[in-house]
Amino acid sequence: MSTPSDLEKVWAERGDLELYEALDHPDDYGPGALDVVKRELTKRNLPPDREAYKKAVASARQAALKKAQTTTQNTGEIPTGISIAFAAVTFFLFRSGQSGLAWIVIIVGGLALGLFIGWKNRK
Repeated sequence: MSTPSDLEKVWAERGDLELYEALDHPDDYGPGALDVVKRELTKRNLPPDREAYKKAVASARQAALKKAQTTTQNTGEIPTGISIAFAAVTFFLFRSGQSGLAWIVIIVGGLALGLFIGWKNRK
């Protein structure tokens, strides 16, 4: 079983962009280094050219942004309104001296709100 060369260890510790920089400037590196860089890209399941990498990163960012927007839309105004209503009811119950009932409203309301948000965000 062969051990990785020092060159392989060095390139394995480098970031993705550094690997692509090496490919963009092949005159700065020996042919052995470029082969190691290409193998490292393959190990990381990255495309062999920078443009494909940029497209993959942009696509991943778009997907993450879309998911974040969808999540924000799903947890919109209704839970906020319900939270404010529970807070108001709880406040008035505490003010009227019915703290036991206020704690029940807090517990039941919190559970109901959590279940509502979870149900609304189900896939």
